[in-house]
Amino acid sequence: MKKILLATTILGMTAGFAAAEVSWKGTGTVGFAQNGTKAGGDPASDVTGAATTAINNGTIESVAAHTGNFKVIADDKFEAYSSLKLSVTASGETDSGLTFGASSSLTSGVTYAMADDDGFEGGKGTLGTPTLFIAGEFGKIQFKANGFKEFQDDSNENYDVDYAGTFGGLSVGVRSDLNTVSTNAGYSATTAGKSSISLGYEISGITLGAAYDEVGSKWGISASRAFGPITAKLSTDDASVSALKVSYAADALSASLKVDTANAWEVEAGYTANGITVGAKTTDASEWKVTAGYDLGGGLSLEAGMNYTDDMFVGAKMAF
Repeated sequence: MKKILLATTILGMTAGFAAAEVSWKGTGTVGFAQNGTKAGGDPASDVTGAATTAINNGTIESVAAHTGNFKVIADDKFEAYSSLKLSVTASGETDSGLTFGASSSLTSGVTYAMADDDGFEGGKGTLGTPTLFIAGEFGKIQFKANGFKEFQDDSNENYDVDYAGTFGGLSVGVRSDLNTVSTNAGYSATTAGKSSISLGYEISGITLGAAYDEVGSKWGISASRAFGPITAKLSTDDASVSALKVSYAADALSASLKVDTANAWEVEAGYTANGITVGAKTTDASEWKVTAGYDLGGGLSLEAGMNYTDDMFVGAKMAF
């Protein structure tokens, strides 16, 4: 009798989860990494601990005598990192056909990211800001406090609401920062928020795009078209910088070349086949990085990489 009651209880709980469509997934990382040089601005505030020298355009000088941009010299020491991230998503549907849901994540341990703003981050646990949405024929509205970036200048990430809608060949995106807090002479004031807008349209195989950020009146327009495995994209912006990017993707290979009127360029290449992934990128400023990975199957993969700042790591990624 007890077994029957237990089975009935489990089936009831399972049915409840299915109706609510709640799902969990986990990712884990483990490995060893070294932080290389890191760009900075103010030695007095950016340099701490035993660091006493900086690299200024290839010349080593003391921090006390240095002004302007600098790079802290790496200590050539490897550190261990290990982290676990649990993500939960939930969704439902109203009687009228509207869908709604939410997602969030909890990260614990020490994480590592190899990028220009690389570094180790860690703690007892970090609960991510939740994202909630409501969607219907009108499109999709998402809410995440200070969680969305501007469409044109993606370095700004203080927007609270995101709307996306598609109407035939036209796509519309609007992001809004509901309020802006500015500080002047020790006083803080809250002003009306700002918005960021994007538009897209497809016609005769050509994809047109436009974006506008109210902050700074920044804008950009683009047009792209695919020719089999090759895609060409032209773009320009408010800074009068025009760019051409040509991308190639077929089978296991991918590559791209981007050049602009500011004499900047970047090249990327990648290879993915038989569980092996290799990627490389370099720019006119000699900012390069190389990454590699091998999928062992079952959610476990090996990964490694290094870049122009002497960052390097080797480790493993797990998916549950």
